[in-house]
Amino acid sequence: MLQVKGTERAFVDVTLDVWKKLIEAPLPAFFVVAKYARGQPKPDAFYVVHVSGECAARAAERLWQFEAKATEEAEKKARRSARQSQTQTDVD
Repeated sequence: MLQVKGTERAFVDVTLDVWKKLIEAPLPAFFVVAKYARGQPKPDAFYVVHVSGECAARAAERLWQFEAKATEEAEKKARRSARQSQTQTDVD
């Protein structure tokens, strides 16, 4: 799998759903990063980064934290209740 990114900075932002796809892919996964000088239309350099080892571990940790928080919030939401008063018109 391959994810292509372009940036003027020393890093690129990658969404968690993309990280998840790349980490869970049965095939090798890579980022190709095109590095641009500020305001230039053509890239100065290209970098190929293999998704493995430390970068994959950091992304997996971030995913687990996010998923744990989402699960916790879903459970809290499920425990919330709303009162419904029963009136005479509700009873047959």
